[in-house]
Amino acid sequence: MRKNLLISCGMALVVFLSVSCKEKKEISSPEQGVKEEKLEADKDFAFDFTLQNLNGESFTLSNYRNKNPVILFFWTTTCPFCRPELKNLNDLLPSLKKRGWEVFAIAVGEPQYRVHNFMQRNAYLLTILLDEDASVADGYRLLGVPTFVVINKEGRVVFKDNVLPLEKIEELSVPNSGVK
Repeated sequence: MRKNLLISCGMALVVFLSVSCKEKKEISSPEQGVKEEKLEADKDFAFDFTLQNLNGESFTLSNYRNKNPVILFFWTTTCPFCRPELKNLNDLLPSLKKRGWEVFAIAVGEPQYRVHNFMQRNAYLLTILLDEDASVADGYRLLGVPTFVVINKEGRVVFKDNVLPLEKIEELSVPNSGVK
Protein backbone atom coordinates (compact mmCIF):
# COMPACT_ATOMS: atom_id res chain seq x y z
CA MET A 1 0.00 0.00 0.00
CA ARG A 2 2.76 2.41 0.96
CA LYS A 3 4.69 1.50 -2.21
CA ASN A 4 1.64 2.28 -4.38
CA LEU A 5 1.19 5.61 -2.63
CA LEU A 6 4.84 6.54 -3.24
CA ILE A 7 4.59 5.53 -6.90
CA SER A 8 1.37 7.54 -7.33
CA CYS A 9 2.89 10.60 -5.65
CA GLY A 10 6.03 10.26 -7.75
CA MET A 11 4.03 10.07 -10.98
CA ALA A 12 1.91 13.06 -9.96
CA LEU A 13 5.07 15.03 -9.19
CA VAL A 14 6.58 14.16 -12.60
CA VAL A 15 3.40 15.24 -14.40
CA PHE A 16 3.20 18.45 -12.36
CA LEU A 17 6.83 19.34 -13.00
CA SER A 18 6.61 18.64 -16.72
CA VAL A 19 3.54 20.85 -17.07
CA SER A 20 5.09 23.56 -14.87
CA CYS A 21 8.33 23.55 -16.81
CA LYS A 22 6.47 23.84 -20.08
CA GLU A 23 4.57 26.89 -18.84
CA LYS A 24 7.73 28.53 -17.55
CA LYS A 25 9.48 27.86 -20.82
CA GLU A 26 6.87 29.85 -22.72
CA ILE A 27 7.15 32.96 -20.56
CA SER A 28 10.58 32.63 -18.97
CA SER A 29 12.31 35.53 -20.71
CA PRO A 30 11.46 38.49 -22.92
CA GLU A 31 13.75 37.21 -25.68
CA GLN A 32 11.98 33.88 -25.72
CA GLY A 33 8.60 35.61 -25.91
CA VAL A 34 9.86 37.68 -28.82
CA LYS A 35 10.90 34.57 -30.73
CA GLU A 36 7.50 32.98 -30.16
CA GLU A 37 5.76 36.13 -31.35
CA LYS A 38 7.93 36.16 -34.48
CA LEU A 39 6.66 32.70 -35.39
CA GLU A 40 3.07 33.90 -35.15
CA ALA A 41 3.81 37.22 -36.88
CA ASP A 42 4.37 35.62 -40.26
CA LYS A 43 0.81 34.34 -40.43
CA ASP A 44 -1.37 36.54 -38.20
CA PHE A 45 -2.85 39.85 -39.15
CA ALA A 46 -3.29 42.20 -36.23
CA PHE A 47 -6.59 42.11 -34.36
CA ASP A 48 -8.62 44.93 -35.88
CA PHE A 49 -10.46 47.37 -33.66
CA THR A 50 -12.11 50.76 -33.48
CA LEU A 51 -11.60 52.77 -30.30
CA GLN A 52 -12.31 56.34 -29.31
CA ASN A 53 -9.80 58.88 -28.10
CA LEU A 54 -10.43 61.23 -25.16
CA ASN A 55 -12.31 63.63 -27.48
CA GLY A 56 -14.67 60.94 -28.78
CA GLU A 57 -13.02 60.60 -32.20
CA SER A 58 -12.84 57.04 -33.56
CA PHE A 59 -9.65 55.33 -34.68
CA THR A 60 -9.70 52.06 -36.65
CA LEU A 61 -6.49 50.07 -36.87
CA SER A 62 -7.10 48.67 -40.37
CA ASN A 63 -7.09 52.24 -41.76
CA TYR A 64 -3.30 52.16 -41.37
CA ARG A 65 -2.74 48.87 -43.20
CA ASN A 66 -0.47 49.28 -46.25
CA LYS A 67 0.26 52.85 -45.12
CA ASN A 68 2.13 53.05 -41.82
CA PRO A 69 3.67 50.75 -39.24
CA VAL A 70 1.93 51.05 -35.88
CA ILE A 71 3.02 50.86 -32.26
CA LEU A 72 0.29 50.04 -29.74
CA PHE A 73 1.17 50.63 -26.10
CA PHE A 74 -1.27 49.07 -23.62
CA TRP A 75 -1.23 50.68 -20.17
CA THR A 76 -3.25 51.70 -17.11
CA THR A 77 -3.11 54.81 -14.95
CA THR A 78 -2.41 52.71 -11.84
CA CYS A 79 0.47 50.68 -13.30
CA PRO A 80 3.79 51.90 -11.85
CA PHE A 81 5.75 50.21 -14.66
CA CYS A 82 3.62 51.89 -17.34
CA ARG A 83 4.46 55.46 -16.38
CA PRO A 84 8.15 55.49 -17.37
CA GLU A 85 7.34 53.60 -20.59
CA LEU A 86 4.60 56.11 -21.39
CA LYS A 87 7.01 59.01 -20.81
CA ASN A 88 9.75 57.39 -22.93
CA LEU A 89 7.32 56.72 -25.76
CA ASN A 90 6.03 60.28 -25.55
CA ASP A 91 9.60 61.62 -25.75
CA LEU A 92 10.24 59.47 -28.85
CA LEU A 93 6.98 60.44 -30.54
CA PRO A 94 8.31 63.28 -32.75
CA SER A 95 11.12 61.09 -34.06
CA LEU A 96 8.80 58.13 -34.65
CA LYS A 97 6.22 60.29 -36.44
CA LYS A 98 8.94 61.79 -38.65
CA ARG A 99 9.86 58.23 -39.72
CA GLY A 100 6.26 57.35 -40.58
CA TRP A 101 5.14 55.51 -37.45
CA GLU A 102 1.66 55.75 -35.96
CA VAL A 103 1.68 55.46 -32.17
CA PHE A 104 -1.33 54.80 -29.96
CA ALA A 105 -1.36 54.50 -26.17
CA ILE A 106 -4.35 52.32 -25.26
CA ALA A 107 -5.72 52.75 -21.73
CA VAL A 108 -7.05 49.35 -20.69
CA GLY A 109 -10.08 48.75 -18.48
CA GLU A 110 -10.44 52.26 -17.14
CA PRO A 111 -13.23 54.81 -17.48
CA GLN A 112 -12.74 57.88 -19.63
CA TYR A 113 -12.81 60.32 -16.70
CA ARG A 114 -9.91 58.58 -14.91
CA VAL A 115 -7.73 58.56 -18.03
CA HIS A 116 -8.70 62.18 -18.76
CA ASN A 117 -7.69 63.25 -15.22
CA PHE A 118 -4.37 61.40 -15.55
CA MET A 119 -3.67 63.07 -18.88
CA GLN A 120 -4.48 66.53 -17.49
CA ARG A 121 -1.74 66.03 -14.88
CA ASN A 122 0.75 64.95 -17.57
CA ALA A 123 1.57 66.81 -20.78
CA TYR A 124 1.69 63.87 -23.19
CA LEU A 125 1.42 64.29 -26.95
CA LEU A 126 0.46 60.66 -27.54
CA THR A 127 -2.88 59.71 -29.04
CA ILE A 128 -4.70 58.05 -26.14
CA LEU A 129 -7.36 55.48 -27.01
CA LEU A 130 -9.87 54.04 -24.54
CA ASP A 131 -10.33 50.28 -24.22
CA GLU A 132 -12.74 50.55 -21.29
CA ASP A 133 -14.01 46.97 -21.51
CA ALA A 134 -10.52 45.54 -22.29
CA SER A 135 -11.85 43.87 -25.45
CA VAL A 136 -8.87 44.99 -27.54
CA ALA A 137 -6.42 43.83 -24.85
CA ASP A 138 -8.25 40.48 -24.88
CA GLY A 139 -8.05 40.40 -28.68
CA TYR A 140 -4.26 40.62 -28.43
CA ARG A 141 -4.20 38.02 -25.61
CA LEU A 142 -2.31 40.33 -23.28
CA LEU A 143 -1.05 38.89 -20.02
CA GLY A 144 -0.69 42.30 -18.40
CA VAL A 145 0.52 45.85 -18.79
CA PRO A 146 2.68 47.49 -19.92
CA THR A 147 2.66 45.74 -23.29
CA PHE A 148 3.92 46.97 -26.64
CA VAL A 149 2.52 45.53 -29.87
CA VAL A 150 4.28 46.46 -33.11
CA ILE A 151 2.40 46.03 -36.38
CA ASN A 152 4.19 46.34 -39.73
CA LYS A 153 2.82 48.10 -42.82
CA GLU A 154 1.19 44.87 -44.00
CA GLY A 155 -0.87 44.80 -40.83
CA ARG A 156 0.92 41.85 -39.23
CA VAL A 157 2.00 41.67 -35.60
CA VAL A 158 5.80 41.49 -35.63
CA PHE A 159 6.49 42.08 -31.95
CA LYS A 160 4.74 41.84 -28.58
CA ASP A 161 6.48 42.32 -25.23
CA ASN A 162 6.57 44.51 -22.13
CA VAL A 163 9.56 46.53 -23.39
CA LEU A 164 10.17 48.04 -26.82
CA PRO A 165 13.59 47.37 -28.42
CA LEU A 166 14.30 50.78 -29.91
CA GLU A 167 17.36 49.51 -31.77
CA LYS A 168 15.05 47.20 -33.74
CA ILE A 169 12.31 49.73 -34.51
CA GLU A 170 13.16 50.25 -38.20
CA GLU A 171 13.65 46.53 -38.77
CA LEU A 172 10.21 45.88 -37.28
CA SER A 173 8.50 48.23 -39.75
CA VAL A 174 9.59 46.22 -42.80
CA PRO A 175 6.93 43.85 -44.25
CA ASN A 176 7.43 40.20 -43.24
CA SER A 177 9.99 41.21 -40.62
CA GLY A 178 10.24 40.13 -37.04
CA VAL A 179 12.69 40.34 -34.21
CA LYS A 180 15.82 38.33 -34.90
